[in-house]
Amino acid sequence: MTDVKPLVSIVCPVFNEEDCVPLFFQRLQATLPPLWRYFEFELIFTNNASTDRTLEKILAIRAANPWVYVVTLSRNFGYQDALATFAAAVTHARAAHRDRTDTGHDLAIGQMPVAH
Repeated sequence: MTDVKPLVSIVCPVFNEEDCVPLFFQRLQATLPPLWRYFEFELIFTNNASTDRTLEKILAIRAANPWVYVVTLSRNFGYQDALATFAAAVTHARAAHRDRTDTGHDLAIGQMPVAH
């Protein structure tokens, strides 16, 4: 019997972050390799109707990484609503969100509670 690894979803709300998306993905990829042994991952970008090349950058990442998804919202609903959209779609207990400080490209990935 094949062991099914738990799925962990990582959400990354973005709005006009064309420069941050590749850096974030590069750093995330550097972090995950030892964890793939124990978990399956999906990365979900929630694009708040960016007007720059954010979506283009995400689609380029997705083309080479089938575990990456993007949801583009019809307008900029803001950070909290982007997280709420993600939380409503998650059907499992392990989820994380990505945040960036105003001082640069710092990443803080933490557990996000998911209601069932």
